Amino acid sequence: DGVTDDFIADSTAIAYCISNPAICSTVYFPIGHTRITKPLILSNHGHFFTIHLKGALPAKSSPDAYQSAIICDYKAGPGIGIQLGRGIIIENLAIQGKYRFPNSINIKNIGTTTFDHWNDRSVTDSRYEPYAGIVIDPYQNASGSSGGTSGVEIRQCSIRQFMVGICLTPNPITANDEMINIIDDDIGGVRVAIAIGQDQSKEIHIDRLKVW
Repeated sequence: DGVTDDFIADSTAIAYCISNPAICSTVYFPIGHTRITKPLILSNHGHFFTIHLKGALPAKSSPDAYQSAIICDYKAGPGIGIQLGRGIIIENLAIQGKYRFPNSINIKNIGTTTFDHWNDRSVTDSRYEPYAGIVIDPYQNASGSSGGTSGVEIRQCSIRQFMVGICLTPNPITANDEMINIIDDDIGGVRVAIAIGQDQSKEIHIDRLKVW
């Protein structure tokens, strides 16, 4: 309903699917507004895992009334974080944060406005605490290993009102961040649409991306 805090329900469903892949591998988000007050971090306690997060209909073009929306009611940390994943699919989800886009930007001053002007001082954003819609390996591994995520597909998603729409490996320790497909997505009202922070990144495919 967009009012109740669904963090425990969502994170419990995700943890169950990660722990029991033979029983359930997909977490389905129905049409409506799911409100969370903490980031949804997909992880398997230092081990590789696979999961599929799926909304009802393509969020890139669907009207609001038809979307499976995750409302991130906080100002620090990712909307969805993937830590040490393999073969992850996120599709048909609308993910919305609380970053405030500067209303003073217009067609006359966009070319001369400094990058710092796009900051929203009310949100916390750093390489160790990225405020982004989807973040691949947002944190260093608890075990201290440098292994990271490979094989992620983000398709038909809408991401709005974050400092960064999609962020790949912001921390300086985690490696990999490879074979990432960003397909048919809509990113808007952000400071940066896509940020790639890992110099080992390879096979990053971005196709049919809408940024407004």
